[in-house]
Amino acid sequence: MSKKFFVFARDNRLFTRLMLLFTAAALSVMWLTPVFMGNAKAATAQITNRKVTIGSGQSGVSNTYTFNFTTVTSGFHLDGIKLIVCTTAIGTYPGGTCTKPGTSSLFSTAAFGSISGFTDTTVFTVDTAGANDCVATAHVEVLCLKRTSASNDTAGAKTLVINTVTNPNVTGAFYIGITTYNANNWPSAGAKDAGTVASAVVTTLQVNALVAEVLNFCVGSTTVDSDSTGTVASDCTGVSGSSVNLGVLDSGKVNITPVSTTCTAADCGKNGVAMVRSNAINGTVVYYDAIANGTNHTGTLRVSGSTCNATANNSSSDTTDNTDQCFNVRTTAGFFDTTTERFGMTVAGVNCGSTTSYTCTGTGTANLVRASNYNGDGSTNTYQTTDIDEINGPSANKYAWDESGTATQIASSASSTVKQVDDEALILKFAAHPLITTPFGSYQAQADFIAVSTY
Repeated sequence: MSKKFFVFARDNRLFTRLMLLFTAAALSVMWLTPVFMGNAKAATAQITNRKVTIGSGQSGVSNTYTFNFTTVTSGFHLDGIKLIVCTTAIGTYPGGTCTKPGTSSLFSTAAFGSISGFTDTTVFTVDTAGANDCVATAHVEVLCLKRTSASNDTAGAKTLVINTVTNPNVTGAFYIGITTYNANNWPSAGAKDAGTVASAVVTTLQVNALVAEVLNFCVGSTTVDSDSTGTVASDCTGVSGSSVNLGVLDSGKVNITPVSTTCTAADCGKNGVAMVRSNAINGTVVYYDAIANGTNHTGTLRVSGSTCNATANNSSSDTTDNTDQCFNVRTTAGFFDTTTERFGMTVAGVNCGSTTSYTCTGTGTANLVRASNYNGDGSTNTYQTTDIDEINGPSANKYAWDESGTATQIASSASSTVKQVDDEALILKFAAHPLITTPFGSYQAQADFIAVSTY
């Protein structure tokens, strides 16, 4: 008997232990159930093919959230949708524990946008009633959408658009639980379908780069005699030469570059050229200043080292002073004829044959604009092509020259809509006419050209 009794008592203890383990396991399952499935009114089915597309990944930015999901339950009035935002996927179902991302409110300015795929097309409105657990708190971010539909819903793919949602003000992933209801008076209504979607707020990526200041400026000579045809050079590496030649001057003619009739030197038959390339956003200005030589009127066309008359006639309209070895000049552009002694220059045009960055022609679309005293005929800003080599006069274009050595502007892109310049070449044409009393000699004029770019 004692043996049987001992065995029976041992079996009873084992049974008791098994019952305790079973009870503990059951309690564990019951405790975890609200976390994953919510309370007694939790969803009965999980939505599929679910995602959310946000308009921006930047923190704190207001944008549009587009939800795509497929419901699986049919036969009920889908009159409520609740969105809960959490830092983790656990707890986004009703009844779970949820902590919202960051401290800002995502849905404080949210507004219903649109729906598609719903059997009933009645639009939703935002519910902010506290009694329906639809008020955001410091720890919970929620958006409730309600409507009164006229027909049962059919399971299928759906789209829900919410406007003016503010992204979390912290970076990282966040999760949005979606739950559908058969009524719009939460929490008494039963949940039908539910599921979680995920997105993330990330740090923006900045790409840095630097474009350095660019200025290519060169002066030389060219056989190009037009602003619209021919190419001076591919860039400044192709510009060469340092002089042009007006040939043998004749009191009965006006010599204008390119001169070849009475000119046989290597620099005959050429014009001057000044080419500019600059990415200055405020424009580039081109100047010249005459280089001094000799005594009196040191910057004009003159015999090197000579002493010229100490009068103002060489820089005025008075043409009586023509017996020294200095040509008369005017700072204001004028026509040349065979009755006056005169030397000058003009910009025949802006040659764009080398330009590759943009369309540029000789019809006025160049970014460099000629100064008024150096713009060809002075009226239409066109260089009249009848002025070439030796003409009987008067000239069809106006010419000017500043002998003072002061920087004189001849072109600028500062006033143009686009101020950057790509290999625009100023065609520099020179003209001279002597009187019969202009002294014999070899005459020269030198000029220094500068380009000033404002970045």
